[in-house]
Amino acid sequence: MARIQGELFCEIGQGRGIRCNKKGSSGIEPGTLIVKEEPYSYTLTDGELLRTRCHYCLKRLETSVSCDACRTAKYCNEECKKTAKFHHTPECRGYSRLMNLPEHLRVMGRILYKMHARKTDMGALGPLSSLVSNVETLKNCEEGITSLDSKMECLSQHMEKEALPDRAFMEEIYGKIASNSFAILDENMCSIGIGVYPQASMINHSCKSNCIGMFYGPQIQIRANEFIRPGEQIFHGYIPPLLPTAKRQEKLLKTYHFLCQCADCRNTERDRLMRCVKCPDCSEGVAPNAGSLCTVVCLSSETIIKSTFRSTDGVFKTCESCGFANFDADFYEEMDILIEYADNILDKEQAEDILFTISLSK
Repeated sequence: MARIQGELFCEIGQGRGIRCNKKGSSGIEPGTLIVKEEPYSYTLTDGELLRTRCHYCLKRLETSVSCDACRTAKYCNEECKKTAKFHHTPECRGYSRLMNLPEHLRVMGRILYKMHARKTDMGALGPLSSLVSNVETLKNCEEGITSLDSKMECLSQHMEKEALPDRAFMEEIYGKIASNSFAILDENMCSIGIGVYPQASMINHSCKSNCIGMFYGPQIQIRANEFIRPGEQIFHGYIPPLLPTAKRQEKLLKTYHFLCQCADCRNTERDRLMRCVKCPDCSEGVAPNAGSLCTVVCLSSETIIKSTFRSTDGVFKTCESCGFANFDADFYEEMDILIEYADNILDKEQAEDILFTISLSK
């Protein structure tokens, strides 16, 4: 684990974060490595990936070597199996049962086994000490304490009893995982796992970030994607920046328990421009009328986002480039067809947003 660039700070009004060094720095150039870190704990996301990827390096399995004891942990070769032994030994007896749990509880179980085995070398929370837990917020959220209790009870039933700490400690650990975990992405930017990265978690969020995280197996590398001035705070985007503001804020509030008020979240014109469509006549962009928002209906039973542009006043009126104004019922009907298509082929949370980049040319 290493923070290559930047310094940790804690200031009233800004809280804790990482910024470019104020002294002795000429700034951070684009592409510069800021953080390089192995996860404190991690897991693959689902049953299929647990069968088809190495549990240590996360590469796709061509052939596999299993742990001799639990037979559940799978590795791509003997080298990975040998290297993983230090981390796997404390959890081996309970590993098979852990892998039947949801991903956040799996990560938590691995942490608890690690803490139990090495409690003489570590503080109460070790590298997790500096991470926020938001436990009280979790208890007061929509699902509330009942959900948190059920998660802790579920984990307790799937772990060796001697590795379980008291309930308050378990809740604290779970809160830290839920509030600070990263989705681990493969080379195609698809999520294949989650991990806890204490150093990377020190970087605060902004929808207009100045760095980007990339994964090399389970290792995260965070690099600057623009010039960062001395003393300027380093920001990482926790969620896709192309989601509309309301959707970004909703997702951040639900997952990370804060309401983002960054420059992009305060820029209402940005959302309007994101909703441009291609003019059927001249191919230039046509923005929706100011104050005219798309209607979004969530079909929660199917977890599908269904959007519509239908409006009695018309969401789109006139193309400023060519004067085209025939945004009639057929236009909105075609939009609905494209929305349904997007719903069926995309990640459901992204289905709403693909509409604004689809060509509507006849």
